[in-house]
Amino acid sequence: MKRQRAEFELAVQLGKCLAQSEELTRLRKAQAELELDKEAARLYRELKEGRLDAGDKTVMEKPAAAELLSAEIEFNRLLKTINGIIGFYITGEENIVLHGKGCSGCRGCRA
Repeated sequence: MKRQRAEFELAVQLGKCLAQSEELTRLRKAQAELELDKEAARLYRELKEGRLDAGDKTVMEKPAAAELLSAEIEFNRLLKTINGIIGFYITGEENIVLHGKGCSGCRGCRA
């Protein structure tokens, strides 16, 4: 039987970690909550389809929609950070943003 490449094994591990992350848990909970509020779900869909402006306050006045938008931002930030770390090791270029700042001074992924 052929052994799986190390890259694939690590991708599986990363996928499992992401599936258990606080960010994805929050995102899934927010998605479920949005489905319970039909008006918020409608406004959210209209925003995503471009029929509402991102600055439209009616969407943010719906807690379920606002929470889902916030959860999406946080999950996307997590994915962007992970991609930045991977990119650093591929290119050697620092393109990682942690907590709104670059990682100069952070030795986390270089150690």
